[in-house]
Amino acid sequence: MKTLVFDLDGTLLNSNSEISKKNIEAMKMIIQSKNQLILASGRMLVSMKKIIDKYIPFIKGISPIISYNGAYIIDEKDKLIYESIIDKQVAVDLINHLRNIKSHRQIYVKDVLISEEENDFIEFYSKHANVDYKIVKDLNDFIMQKDNDPLKILCIDDELKIREIENEIQNKFSNNLNIVLSFKNFLDIMSKEASKGNAIKKISKIYNIDFEQLYVFGDSNNDISMFEITNNSFTLNNANKNVKSAAKHILPSNDEDGVYYAVKKILNDDNNFDDWIDHQS
Repeated sequence: MKTLVFDLDGTLLNSNSEISKKNIEAMKMIIQSKNQLILASGRMLVSMKKIIDKYIPFIKGISPIISYNGAYIIDEKDKLIYESIIDKQVAVDLINHLRNIKSHRQIYVKDVLISEEENDFIEFYSKHANVDYKIVKDLNDFIMQKDNDPLKILCIDDELKIREIENEIQNKFSNNLNIVLSFKNFLDIMSKEASKGNAIKKISKIYNIDFEQLYVFGDSNNDISMFEITNNSFTLNNANKNVKSAAKHILPSNDEDGVYYAVKKILNDDNNFDDWIDHQS
């Protein structure tokens, strides 16, 4: 049995944050052929479920979901398989750092989006992810309360500044945190153990994943950990050069149904993807 794992934004979703008819057909083909389909996103679980309900409800009860870049995994029956939270004191230290440099920060606790500032960043994120948010007086006071352990912290800032912030946080916190760019101005921060690649490893025995028959699809830096565990890695032509260099195959963009193109070939045991190659874009 083959296992096909898909990132959402920039991969399965097009530029309008929609799953095209062809990509919906590709997901149906995987289910109908009795192969394994897994979604793996940096999104909140509630946000992923809304996309599933709208576009691919037929995978419910069949496919596990990896959310928060691997920090939270549920099985096909919504049962928790794995959770990796950020240490409270590490989270507080990071929040203080982001405050000091006046960068937007938001946290995710119990699948709820929380910030201490209402601004354009959180309003944009809320609209993009189709989720509500909660404003608290002080994120650190909230975190230190019982059971308020964050699954993820997100920093949002100017596209140029976010690179500087990433370097700063890597230098200060990389021993305790996994820090990866998702969107061009989104910096995802999870526990050190949380990544999409590690999540696949965690569930591999449950779902009898044959790593030689594992096919992973992504377009961003937070997908590279998946690329590292299989030779069957695919990115889209809309990905940046760093991601393209990490993937085995480069497909047509997310607006050109690159996923559909590859899935058809994979399910037909056709491993020749050389009829569409553009390594220079």
